[in-house]
Amino acid sequence: MVWNPLAQTLVVYRDIKANPRYYWMAASACWGGMLFGWDSGLIGGILDRPAFKHAFGLSDNPKAYADIKGWIASVLHAGCFFGAMSAAFISERFGRKGALMIAAFWFHLGSLLQTTSASGSQSSSSALTQLYIGRAIGGYGVGMVSVVVPT
Repeated sequence: MVWNPLAQTLVVYRDIKANPRYYWMAASACWGGMLFGWDSGLIGGILDRPAFKHAFGLSDNPKAYADIKGWIASVLHAGCFFGAMSAAFISERFGRKGALMIAAFWFHLGSLLQTTSASGSQSSSSALTQLYIGRAIGGYGVGMVSVVVPT
C-alpha cells in the first residue's frame, strides 16, 4: 500500500467534521503553553534591539540595561505565579469558560500596556514602570490560562 497524503488529509478532514468538539478542546489545550512561550520568546528578541534601548534610555548604561533586562523577563513569571494561584478560585466561581475569558482579558490588557509603554511623551522611567505593570498583568493571564486549559 502506497501512502497518499491527499487521502490522509481527507480522512482527517472527515474526522474533524464528525468530531469538532474534540479538535476544539485539543486546540484550546495548546493555548496555555503557546501563550507562555510566545510572551517569553517575544520579549527576548525585543530586549536586544537598539530601538528598545533608545526608547527606554538604556543605550548609555550597560549595567542598568542588564539589570532591567533580568527584571523585565522575571516580572512575567511573578504574574504567572499569582495567576496560577488564583485560577482554582476563579474557575470554581465562573467555570472553565469564564476563567478562560477572564484570563484572556488580563493577557490582552497586559499586552496593550506593554505595547504602548514607550509611546507618547512620557519619561523613560514611567515607560519602564508601565512595561513592568503590563508584564505582570499579562503574566497573570498566562498563569491562569496555564492552569485552566483542559489537559
